[in-house]
Amino acid sequence: MDIGKCKKMLLRIAEIGKQNASVPLIQDLFPFHHYFDDDGNIIENHLSENDGLWTRREILTRFLFLQAVLDQGPDILGIRQLLKNVTNNLYKNEIRILHKPLDFFKEFGISVDEILHNHEKIKNLRSEKWAIENKSTANRYNLFMDNSKQVLGYAVYRWGVPLAVPYLLEKDLHKNNEISTEPLVDFLESFISSEIMSREIKDNLRYGLGKAIGDKAAHLFAKWYVHTFKLGKKNQNIAVNYLKTKKRSPKNIEIQQAFNVFLKNSNYGIGHLDDGMIYIGTNFCMNHDVPLCENCPIKEICEGYNNKNELINEYRT
Repeated sequence: MDIGKCKKMLLRIAEIGKQNASVPLIQDLFPFHHYFDDDGNIIENHLSENDGLWTRREILTRFLFLQAVLDQGPDILGIRQLLKNVTNNLYKNEIRILHKPLDFFKEFGISVDEILHNHEKIKNLRSEKWAIENKSTANRYNLFMDNSKQVLGYAVYRWGVPLAVPYLLEKDLHKNNEISTEPLVDFLESFISSEIMSREIKDNLRYGLGKAIGDKAAHLFAKWYVHTFKLGKKNQNIAVNYLKTKKRSPKNIEIQQAFNVFLKNSNYGIGHLDDGMIYIGTNFCMNHDVPLCENCPIKEICEGYNNKNELINEYRT
């Protein structure tokens, strides 16, 4: 594919992403109902206001941090419903896991019961549809990841680890006689770029999530934080800083950097491109032998569909 066609495709994917972004509907959560206006938009000039000990920005960031870890599961819609239901029910029982992460463990029996109960409800609602879409069977529907049916490891590892990060940051501040109303935000904004931030989310020796989060999920969080919800105080431009990881520029243009070059001076950023790829991949390419290429919005410019069918037949999304 020549440069002109490549640019055309990237811009088209970014356009689709802007129109079909898969955004967590966090305004529907009980802890955040007063963070949004009547149109469902974040009240940006109130992000620095305290909600208890922490700012609204900090609490939203903690939730997205947890959401990014859980979003790695096999059914994003089901996972987001699970997280919404569990969070709402815990808060209604005064178990404020984002404001007080230790609450999740102090009332661990209730936390586990909520996860189990809501998982079963969602399975009953979504398993048949999920099975059809994924060429599977309804009894294989499972949101716990790692092919595990046990709730304990899922609750401790996938929920507990991201909830523990802001708690550890808070304790370290106290140990050093420092105070912050945004410990997680401060940690994230200590890095010079979104790419380095996403890498440290996973690999930092003290605060990194390790195997609890994958590289794609770490980048997903960075996209939400910087691009989708615009929580960053530095107003980082994710399209400019996305790959700012080297002390000096490379002599050759790398393929990832080409994305930013093509999107520059357009109406789209790298976040829109990512949203477009997710939308197309999960709704048309999918991950089985029967992709919906005939209905795909980029089939006219897709190299695999038009010229190289082996790209479709021999690879998975």
